[in-house]
Amino acid sequence: ALVPAFLLLAQQSDRKLVPVTTKMLENPSPNDWLMYNRTYDSQRFSPLKQINKANVGQLKLAWSKKQTNGTQETIPLVHDGVMYIQAPGASVQALDATNGELIWQYDRPIPANQKTGAKAKTIAMWEDMIFWTAPDAVVALDARNGEMRWEAKTDTRGGAVLNLGYNKNLLP
Repeated sequence: ALVPAFLLLAQQSDRKLVPVTTKMLENPSPNDWLMYNRTYDSQRFSPLKQINKANVGQLKLAWSKKQTNGTQETIPLVHDGVMYIQAPGASVQALDATNGELIWQYDRPIPANQKTGAKAKTIAMWEDMIFWTAPDAVVALDARNGEMRWEAKTDTRGGAVLNLGYNKNLLP
């Protein structure tokens, strides 16, 4: 049986998504975590005020999400109430940040013996796309529904194989 590259688990046509802009990345909303370190100066600090020294001891687990076996090293991105994560097994997931419910999941078709070792440190968001360095390509996914918009296959050295007839290293 064929397994689709993405699995839609919720209707996304009604979901409002404000495209991420340079201005938003430079000065993110306190409710969002739009990049790896949250800000360009790598503070990894949330300016939200709901949690403070007086109430931090009262925190309780709100929700958890079981993942497949494999390495999980990514920092989630959060935008407009949706948490985006790179999940073990060559997948990217969009979760409702309030309850952990799966909105969509993109599963990269790679050989089963490579799934548990497939990992990436982070994902990125720009405009209405999630960018991910999959085991075999750089992939751009639609942030609303997980559909692949484009991919640039990578060679064995990590360079992207472009349709221009030559290799160009797109990754730092």
